[in-house]
Amino acid sequence: MAATTAVILALPHAAAQTCPASAAGPPPGATQKPIGSVSGGTDPDTLWIAVVPNPGPLGGAARLVGITSAGGAELGPVSISTASPLPLQAVVVDAAGNGEHQLIVDTGRDAQLFVISGCQIQQVVDTSGKPFLFDVGNRQGYGDGVGCSDLGDGRHFVELLPQQEGGQWIVRRTEIVLDGTIARIARSDTVAANSAQDPAVTTAYMISCGDITMATDGVMQPGY
Repeated sequence: MAATTAVILALPHAAAQTCPASAAGPPPGATQKPIGSVSGGTDPDTLWIAVVPNPGPLGGAARLVGITSAGGAELGPVSISTASPLPLQAVVVDAAGNGEHQLIVDTGRDAQLFVISGCQIQQVVDTSGKPFLFDVGNRQGYGDGVGCSDLGDGRHFVELLPQQEGGQWIVRRTEIVLDGTIARIARSDTVAANSAQDPAVTTAYMISCGDITMATDGVMQPGY
């Protein structure tokens, strides 16, 4: 079962802003974790995942991911639509290191990307207008994990694909550039690794950004 407490992340943040407070707070039973401020204050905000009854005619349950600010404002939540039955995991990062924050939600089959802008959580789409999905587990042929690296024009998200070529381990890095809520695939390169145990390879199977990792700093769906 994933831990629900963690060291508060020292994430940089943009200029202070005021989001309206809400009396709701995270739904009962939500898994919660403190994160650095993404709402513009100095106190930590809270990232959470909850499973709630679906109000639609089909019933069932909805899986929600949201952020509650230290001042009680609600950013989101967003309802995660996926055919994956695997538990959700979520983490907040700052891909470019510029104080603009993103939310990654791992469904176990892919990872959905959202930007945190003002008091909203907005889904990122690709250049065709469809929801952008990070490849997880090399199901689309270009990634096993997600990282943040500088391939020559500043730090961006990168898809990471570890491979063996002629007995040599390499990691292919494919740059994902964000322009507002649009993501486009850009340049790629390869990094040589000494073995399957090389950190370049082991981290290529993870979702991380700098020192922040999904495994350590993320929150998991309740019940797991």
